[in-house]
Amino acid sequence: MPVVNVYVVRHGETVENANGIIQGQLDTQLNELGRMQAGRLGDVLSGVRLHYAFTSDLSRARDTAQAIVDEQPEGDLQLVPDPGLRERYLGDMEGKHGSLMRRGGVPANAESGPALVARCLAWWDSTIVAIARSEDIPSPVNVLAVSHGAWIGTMIRSGLASRNYRGRDKFGGPLFNSSVSLVRVDEGGRTGEIVTYGDISHLLLVKKDGRWVKPDANNADVLSNEDDEERRAGFEVYWTDIEHILSDASPPYQLPIHSRHIMVVLNVYLGIVQGQLETTLNATGREQARRLALALKDVEFLHAFVSNHTRAIETAAAVMKELPTLKWTVHPGLRERFFGDLQGKKRTNGIYPPSAEPLDKFVERALQWWDQELLGHDIVQHQFDAKRDETRNVLVIGHSAYLNNLIRALGSQRGFDITAAGKVKSINTGITILEVGDRHGTRGKIVQFSDVRHLQEMEEEVVKVNVEDGDKKARRMEG
Repeated sequence: MPVVNVYVVRHGETVENANGIIQGQLDTQLNELGRMQAGRLGDVLSGVRLHYAFTSDLSRARDTAQAIVDEQPEGDLQLVPDPGLRERYLGDMEGKHGSLMRRGGVPANAESGPALVARCLAWWDSTIVAIARSEDIPSPVNVLAVSHGAWIGTMIRSGLASRNYRGRDKFGGPLFNSSVSLVRVDEGGRTGEIVTYGDISHLLLVKKDGRWVKPDANNADVLSNEDDEERRAGFEVYWTDIEHILSDASPPYQLPIHSRHIMVVLNVYLGIVQGQLETTLNATGREQARRLALALKDVEFLHAFVSNHTRAIETAAAVMKELPTLKWTVHPGLRERFFGDLQGKKRTNGIYPPSAEPLDKFVERALQWWDQELLGHDIVQHQFDAKRDETRNVLVIGHSAYLNNLIRALGSQRGFDITAAGKVKSINTGITILEVGDRHGTRGKIVQFSDVRHLQEMEEEVVKVNVEDGDKKARRMEG
């Protein structure tokens, strides 16, 4: 029985979304920005080999889903419209401004909350669980499901939470238009994990008419209580920081090309155990990122990957300014290890709390990204088939614990020569080069580990060992 990865996508923006109008089951259309968002989703998810595609039969969802399906490299994926994925019916409030529902509540003739939960779970069981229980389907299976804000929020927050899906700590923030939530269903379909919830990192790398496209936070289908208003206020601050970082960069679009030489760079240091906290770079961190960009500006990369954590995207944005034509993929598979109750605190010993992501599961996740997302794509295999003599480079921007554990796993499980890494821990903005020796990634070597020569002229003590790996002392860079 297969593991099933379900990419649950909210449709792109409509005129009604932009104006705060409640849509419910009204059949509305994508606006110009919504079509751009749908196109961006197609670009991003073209790197995922989808095996099944389902969508609400309402136009805004169906058109979003079609834009994703059209970019699938195999070209044979069939899109299945399903009314079970429709938005919640909101009765007399449909077509009216969202402020009315926030003041007066859900009308009596709307679909009730329990009825919506039951409808969501009925679709999930008849479709996703049925796939997870299939005996003759190879693992993993990737499924696309395009739906609506209330449906997705209810399905994940109430439906899957009631079935003890892991990762419920990721339920923060509203579901913006074209957001992606990734749910991984265990074999047999009884439970699973919410890997990401409402991810919009792909929208942080999109321009329209020369300006960065800001996701709409004033959305009637999303904002229904005071908590959502608070999250919206927090998003305004977050967006201001991101927009400042990206202001001079050029708009990249995802292109799934990989190569034999993999250059891995860490985001910069912030001083506490971050794990999967969303943190931003300070002034020193931005200077480190700038110097990193200058060090990489003469390297010819085919493609680049970056974690969807904000600090990694900020580091990537600095590189984008020096390499404006480089194509990027933002991928949640590169997220840092989840450190549970230790996140946001100073580390004082080598013990991780029970709430942390188990090390074996973390290593499994890192290798899964390596095998499936980096080496598993058809174009990667083509690079080896071509038997070119020249160096082919791809850039990956990630995190310290992720890199260190990935390298150890490549040494112990994939036959890589990791001698060059020694016992040294990776350093923030240090450049590590991995050479992949064959199409299966079963042999290779570390060519260079955590090189920080680009930081040699900095006066401050900025080169530090990440607390995520258990080192308590910062160290100065040696000349």
